[in-house]
Amino acid sequence: MSPEEPDRTPSSDRSGPQKRSRLTPSPMVLAGAAMEFGLLMIVLIGGGYWLDQKFGTGRVLTFIGLGVGLVGGIYNLYRLGKRFF
Repeated sequence: MSPEEPDRTPSSDRSGPQKRSRLTPSPMVLAGAAMEFGLLMIVLIGGGYWLDQKFGTGRVLTFIGLGVGLVGGIYNLYRLGKRFF
């Protein structure tokens, strides 16, 4: 390579390992995550309540819906946090 020619090697070859930059989630991403969490809880708790009314099981299925909704919602928030933080 002559001095007149620009260096065409990839930047990762020249500077070694680079730090991974952290992304900042936009307010719309955070609002979407909150809406997803809220809707998941409403649907699963509401579905559990409806099934409790239909089968006469007290509040058992409502609490199962609550548990499944919390686990699913927290998992979704964990995946989002892992991507940004």
